[in-house]
Amino acid sequence: MKGQTSIMAMVIAMVLVVFIIIFMLSSAFSGQEDQTLKTEFRDMYTNNLLLSLLATDTDCGRFSDMLKSEYFEGRTCFSEKVGAYMKGVLNATGNTNYAWMIEAEPKDFEGITKTWGDESVTEKPGYWDARTILSYSGRQLEIKLYIRTK
Repeated sequence: MKGQTSIMAMVIAMVLVVFIIIFMLSSAFSGQEDQTLKTEFRDMYTNNLLLSLLATDTDCGRFSDMLKSEYFEGRTCFSEKVGAYMKGVLNATGNTNYAWMIEAEPKDFEGITKTWGDESVTEKPGYWDARTILSYSGRQLEIKLYIRTK
């Protein structure tokens, strides 16, 4: 009887040790998954924000058309509307502590890079970004949206 009790105590101790090891290993790896999910969410959020911005219609037209008109023709409707739009969207989604910057850069021709928003967003690492291409008369503009917490 005494031998059976000792064996049972050792089996219980071994099962406890196995559970503790499993718990420690799962805790160690769950932090990586959480960070990966946060990164993927931020990438998806930034990309969707850029695409929805460019597809939004205003009284001046669609934002994508306004951006192209401002870059190539010098019109200013994009500059006048984009700040209020971004502030409204970030407030509506509860992200009031985000700073943003939009950049339009020539992809296949010589030209200048234009920016709108807070240019300090890209000064330090830790921002996330989304990119897309807009075409205008056979020329391509790479549009980038950068976001970071303030």
